Formats: sequence, C-alpha cells, structure tokens
Amino acid sequence: MYSTGLSAKILGEILDGRRDQVLVTSKARMRIGDGRIDEAVSRYHLIRECEKTLQNLRTDHINIYFTIVKPPQVRGSRPEG
Repeated sequence: MYSTGLSAKILGEILDGRRDQVLVTSKARMRIGDGRIDEAVSRYHLIRECEKTLQNLRTDHINIYFTIVKPPQVRGSRPEG
C-alpha cells in the first residue's frame, strides 16, 4: 500500500480543498520496484520519489521529507541482550 503510492493517493483525495490546513510529511528509501535503483538515498532516487509523492498527493509541496538510512553494520559487534 505504501510503496505503490496508494496511501498517498488516498490522502490526496481526503485533502482535496483542505491542503493548507494540514502538515504533510513523507519519507523515502522504501523499495518501490525490482530495479537496481528502486531503493536508495541517491539524489536521483530522492527526487524521483518526491515527484511521485507530490503527484499522488495532488499537491505542490510536502512540509517535511524524511530519508530513512539504515545504520552501518559494525564487524565484530554483537547485539546486547
């Protein structure tokens, strides 16, 4: 639902005529396809995903845009617990 853009499309319908009354956030990094560049935090990926989200939301701006970055794995470390 999220990675296909369906949730943004539904939200876009709900916000029709009320966009300036709410704060909209979105995020990038989720896998959105099977291609090599369909999951990343490169400039290309972030711009492409932001543009798709704007189109799905039927708006011209997102108030806060998050990027999700996985923490690096440290060799030799073990989880506690």
